Amino acid sequence: EVKFNDGYLYNQFPVGRQVYINVKGLYLTDYAGLTQIVGSLVEENGQLSGIGLTEAQVRTVVQKGTLGNAPAPKVVSISDFNDDLLSTLIRLEDVEFTKADTGKTYADPVTKSSLNRTLEDCNGLLTIIRTSGYADFAGSLTPGKKGTVTGVLGVYNGDYQLYIRDVTDVQMDSLRCGAIDPNGPGLATLDEKFDGTSNNTDIDLGGWQNIAVQGTRYWRGASFSGNKFASATAFGTTNPDPTNETWLISPPLDLKTQKTLTFTSSSGYYRHDGLTVLVSTNFNGSNFATATWTELSFAKPAPNANGYTDFVPSGNITLPVFNGKGFIAFKYVGDKTTNTTTWRFDDVKVQ
Repeated sequence: EVKFNDGYLYNQFPVGRQVYINVKGLYLTDYAGLTQIVGSLVEENGQLSGIGLTEAQVRTVVQKGTLGNAPAPKVVSISDFNDDLLSTLIRLEDVEFTKADTGKTYADPVTKSSLNRTLEDCNGLLTIIRTSGYADFAGSLTPGKKGTVTGVLGVYNGDYQLYIRDVTDVQMDSLRCGAIDPNGPGLATLDEKFDGTSNNTDIDLGGWQNIAVQGTRYWRGASFSGNKFASATAFGTTNPDPTNETWLISPPLDLKTQKTLTFTSSSGYYRHDGLTVLVSTNFNGSNFATATWTELSFAKPAPNANGYTDFVPSGNITLPVFNGKGFIAFKYVGDKTTNTTTWRFDDVKVQ
């Protein structure tokens, strides 16, 4: 990395410009693990800091070469990161912003603060995209799909981080890792035990949609005695909206032949009947509010106001036969004052 004292370098050094630097009299420094060429050193509070090349130094030591094509990025994966790739233009494929960092600004354009956003690959490996609050795209929102990211790899105190040059370096228009295309063929069968969930973490499973309709609570992963399941509750909520409504919607199902739904459910510290199970044959994966949802009847556990019930089987639930795809939704509604029951379900099967 070469540190310059002046900004607007893209005017002098557009992408594709060859640059030659006479490094005699310059300095190599270490900035939190990143090697830099700087123009001079200054002592601050007993520590030496690098000062970028001044305009006068640039005129003396920097020679512009030919302007050619943009350099081709080196295609790597997050697992390939090492110090030999520092200050190199790289490309990551099949990556996405984590759910928590989807739809967020790259940086803070108001306070001009730099921010980190987290990228994840389909193997669960993470890395950072760091963006300056002075970037002209600081206020742009991170996309919610999967794709490629091109940028320059850096490091700060042992943490690798990627710097993109513009939002065009982020090309994400594919389904997220593990997602099932709602426009693709429906699943012939479904067998979901929620083993891929994490305790006290919002459920984010491939093909499933977790939607907070009202309030900020989602269906979350939970476990007891080694068994994992889905859980929702309004107990202890602190959001201003007293009502919580959240839906967990299955991947698309092939309903052209007769199918049966079964699952198990449990309630805890019963105060209300807050679990509803529904089916839709005109949900297209995105028209949640306008789709038609039909309630399904199932066997529920006997209320227990002082603790949790055992999981009880729902019984065999006949699904409609439809020349197309259908979706199953598990809906929870509660509030923080009266309807605070915790509802849980597990072992969802369609066959």
